[in-house]
Amino acid sequence: ERASGDARDEARGAWARIADALAPPSARPAAAARYVAPWERPVVDVDLTPRPARVLRGAFVRGPRPFAPAVIAAASIALAFVGVFVMQRLSPRPAAHPTASVMRLIATAKGQRAEIRLADGSRVVLGVDSRLHVASDFGDSARDLYLDGTAYFDVVHDSTRPLRIHTSNAVTEDVGTRFVVTAYRASGSTQVVVESGTVTMRPVRVASASRVELTAGDMGRLAPNEAVPAVRVVDTAAYTAWMRGRLDFRDAPLADVVAELRRWYDVDVRIGDASLGAMPLSASFDAESFRQALLVVTTVLPVRASRHGDVVTLYHR
Repeated sequence: ERASGDARDEARGAWARIADALAPPSARPAAAARYVAPWERPVVDVDLTPRPARVLRGAFVRGPRPFAPAVIAAASIALAFVGVFVMQRLSPRPAAHPTASVMRLIATAKGQRAEIRLADGSRVVLGVDSRLHVASDFGDSARDLYLDGTAYFDVVHDSTRPLRIHTSNAVTEDVGTRFVVTAYRASGSTQVVVESGTVTMRPVRVASASRVELTAGDMGRLAPNEAVPAVRVVDTAAYTAWMRGRLDFRDAPLADVVAELRRWYDVDVRIGDASLGAMPLSASFDAESFRQALLVVTTVLPVRASRHGDVVTLYHR
């Protein structure tokens, strides 16, 4: 009996080994790494450390003679390395841009950020899915930038040549400061948050009497078709969190949250019920993956997510 029992145990062990060998990889204990869908992959984060190959340091300095081919090739490699694209000419030219100089474009993709050093020493941190137009003669007689997106400005002050940021409906002028401008063209509005110093803000096509002055801790917001920016005091840390790889929302309408998620992740997020668009969200979290962001939204708010392919739709829970 003992011999026959040993034989049965040996037979069972052999069948177990055979079954394990025939099992598909996903059924084995030592399975391969979990499949990560496109909407769950971490965002592409551009290193903001000021290293020569990653920072557009002096990219817009005009020299006394044309760039040599080797210099142009090196610059192209540096730009490709950070995922920032510079175009010598734009077609069509933005309507509000000057016509006397060639315009250059710096653009970030979804989830990307980039740091730019301008010829005057000013620093710009360009946010995700944003575009910054700079004239080739920037700093010669004027310092004008054209923004569609989000950017943080650390400006070297020059009273004779104030730095101006032009957006779809406003002009923001530096008086020696650090501040954030958010003005995605699709929204039609401009928001300015001052971290330190002073800036002025005015509508594009309205007299200077509508100009407002913003100091540290102020947020100015100019909505479409409004003549005077609305001003209130805010916690500036919430509006610079994106520079540290965090998303920080303070009573933000879900429609604005969804728009921001689209800029950070390569996923089409939609709202299935229009009434959800105004629902406010207050949350702060690391922008590591779309899965984490979606978990926060669906936990804090009474909403659920339905995914079909690369489209995620939010509904009432």
